[in-house]
Amino acid sequence: MRELPVYQAADYQIQWAKVIDHTRCIGCHACTTACKSENEVPLSVTRTYVKHVDVGEFPNTRRAHQVTRCNQ
Repeated sequence: MRELPVYQAADYQIQWAKVIDHTRCIGCHACTTACKSENEVPLSVTRTYVKHVDVGEFPNTRRAHQVTRCNQ
């Protein structure tokens, strides 16, 4: 059996992640704003899209939101 190397905390760089629950989307575009801010996206460019989808038949209809990101 071989020995595994021991890593110190200084060996790693902290990496952050953002988790978004698509099932709770209300169509507010906060994710679009956060993406633009964190990734320094120019004002005229959008990498995150919120698509509004009408679901059901009258009179039982509702609006759902589908979030699409640049890495999907």
